[in-house]
Formats: sequence, C-alpha cells, structure tokens
Amino acid sequence: MLLTGRGGTLACTRLRVLKLQKMGLTGAIPAALGRLASLRVLDLSKNWLRGRVPPELGGLTNLERLALAANAALHGALPAELGDCARLERLDVSRCARLCE
Repeated sequence: MLLTGRGGTLACTRLRVLKLQKMGLTGAIPAALGRLASLRVLDLSKNWLRGRVPPELGGLTNLERLALAANAALHGALPAELGDCARLERLDVSRCARLCE
C-alpha cells in the first residue's frame, strides 16, 4: 500500500501496527488497508466510520487484533473473509450496534 501526502509517497510494506483510534476519522474503511500484509494490529476504534467492513481486510493474514469499537455507523454482516485471518485473536466490535445486522 502506498500513502501519498505532501512529503511524497510512502510504501508501507513492513507496517506492523496501525493505531488510529480517536482520530475523528469519517467515511468508509478503505479497502486498501487489506494490502498491508505485515499488519498485526489495526485499531480504528472510537471514530466516525460508516458503511460495511470491507472484505479485503481478510487479506491481513498476519492480523492478531482488529478493533472497530465505537463506530456506531458501521453496519451489515462482518465479511466471511475475516475468517482468513488465521492469527486473529481479538476482534472488538463493541458499541457498534448496527454491525452484524
């Protein structure tokens, strides 16, 4: 995955932890996060994310912890592809009342 900003482009091929809790993030969870193959921890909790959890997150085969808690506008079923995250030990979807509807 490439992140582009004012400083140029950054390849995130070895990123292991991405904690973006309480950052005021809005909109959908980017499907491109599923290309961060080395990611072990993804924390997107306590933001304003909405929509469905993208099935591409199932590509995070090294993922151990996924935190989506307190994103009340997330909805729909969790994608079956999350089952491909064989190392996933903790999934936090607390305070996401519309998730799994």
